[in-house]
Amino acid sequence: MEFEKYMELLQKYKELCSGEIERRKLYDFQINILDEIVALENLVRENEAKIKEQKGRKANNRQEIIEISNSINLMKDNIFHLKGDIIRVKEIMDALAYTLFSKFDLKNLGFGENTGYISGKKGLEKELEVLEELLTNGKIAILNDLTNCIKCGDITEKSDDRINLIEVKTSNGKNYRIIRQENKRKEIMNYLHNDNIDNFYGKHFKRLYVEKQENYLVDLNDMIDCAITENIVIEKMEDGLYYSVMFRPEKKDMEKLQDIKREVKKPICFNLNVFKNSKDLTNNPFLNFFDDVIDYWNFVIGDLIILVIVDLAVLEERFKNEEMEVKLINEGIWKLAVEFNNNGSVDEIKVSEHYFNRIARDFLSLEYYINTIITVVKKIREM
Repeated sequence: MEFEKYMELLQKYKELCSGEIERRKLYDFQINILDEIVALENLVRENEAKIKEQKGRKANNRQEIIEISNSINLMKDNIFHLKGDIIRVKEIMDALAYTLFSKFDLKNLGFGENTGYISGKKGLEKELEVLEELLTNGKIAILNDLTNCIKCGDITEKSDDRINLIEVKTSNGKNYRIIRQENKRKEIMNYLHNDNIDNFYGKHFKRLYVEKQENYLVDLNDMIDCAITENIVIEKMEDGLYYSVMFRPEKKDMEKLQDIKREVKKPICFNLNVFKNSKDLTNNPFLNFFDDVIDYWNFVIGDLIILVIVDLAVLEERFKNEEMEVKLINEGIWKLAVEFNNNGSVDEIKVSEHYFNRIARDFLSLEYYINTIITVVKKIREM
């Protein structure tokens, strides 16, 4: 994918989200994304056809065998990079989805099978008709196949600040796959609208809401601006929480990180550049955290490095003040264990690695993060 074309799409996305979303522009932007995905898929198909052609070619000597093998490997490499480009284009739509809809709803939609090629898809024309009609009528809606993060339904519509998943059918027939998709859609919609699952791995599950999140995104972007000229910027955001932003750092710049080590008693370091290649589709895309698309691109290619350092000692002391004990654990998906007294007996909740990583991944206030866990414990005590 051409760099200029990718940057153009990024810039169009930022412009689209710079104020109130214009419905016509929202449709046109999705068509731009669709056109780029289709173009990339066609290139994948061309390379797949060439591989098939090469595999059917008869080699008359060892040199020709090597040539055929090298040709096939080259085209496989092309396909790998083209599919990576498709994912990156869809990540722009993921960012749009997280801008338009509740992240608490979206995080439940990233599980399932990957969709096939959108080009040549039966029913695509009808889906576009429905999408355009919704937007013309003033609704907010996106085509799900343009995203990585929504794997249920054909169109996602915003309805009274909640998500509505729409299946667009082009025939009256119902096979097993269609019935299974509809049942999955109904199950997800029931959870999203009622916040309850009757049978979640054999247990009743209820979704709890906490206060509006507090983060340091404004400070982060200010630090990025400074790092572009100073190479490295280190800031203490609050007790137990430090940020380091580096732009093409040299060895002498890295030595400045020792200042944090001297101040932090029990450091836990998150390298945000590791998370950017995660296949976890339940997080707000990094694109939404950067004010400038050039800064985002520098982060993608590794020129911009962001570290978040948390002092576990501060967490321990904060929970101790609430008569709770927090421990760092490594038990499968679990990362923290919080013990507390509940009506005379010791109870425990566990915090997943996914939720623990959100301190860094979403640039959250550490105090806010601690309060979300304390809120959950208090609700348990009230039950």
